[in-house]
Amino acid sequence: MAKITDTIIITSSQSETSITDVAIVDYIESWIEDNVLTHYKVVSSNPVELVALRSFKRVLVICPTIELSEIIMEKMNSIQNNPLLSNLQLNYAAFDSKDLHNDDYEKKYLKLPKGEKRFLVSPPTSPPPEFDYSKVEEAPNVFHHKTPLMFNEVQGRATLVKSSVGTIILDNSACSSLQTLEEPSIREFKTAMPPKSIFEED
Repeated sequence: MAKITDTIIITSSQSETSITDVAIVDYIESWIEDNVLTHYKVVSSNPVELVALRSFKRVLVICPTIELSEIIMEKMNSIQNNPLLSNLQLNYAAFDSKDLHNDDYEKKYLKLPKGEKRFLVSPPTSPPPEFDYSKVEEAPNVFHHKTPLMFNEVQGRATLVKSSVGTIILDNSACSSLQTLEEPSIREFKTAMPPKSIFEED
């Protein structure tokens, strides 16, 4: 039985099929996302790497753990009646990805060429795992701003703003709140129509 490592080598059993074609690599990526990453947590700090080695006609799946590598291997080997994935051949690499930087590896094997890398992670959960389902949300805060008015019941006027710069007075004797001697609301005063522009047509 082959040694289980964190790296899976994917090749094609058909010589006319190029495993590194973008369409096939895209399909492998989508399959891993749908069938593995939605069930097993993989974070961005330690992702699954999908490496296409075009000169070698191979695709490497480098997993963050040996356990996840074994899961992907079992799931992909169980695929049937799939025109793209059923013709793939999967084997474990003879070494783990961490061994690439060891002196012993560099003496025994050729240096791995650079390939097109894709980094795959699990989609975010909604709500997040730390969400507290027992927590009851508070009602939204409602803040009503009431404009203070200096009311003059004799003249039927209300002072909206008074300062050293100037004074704004609202005058509306027909206002219901003025007639009932209640402090009026700014909403009850009607503003004058803005001046008409000379460029507007009748």
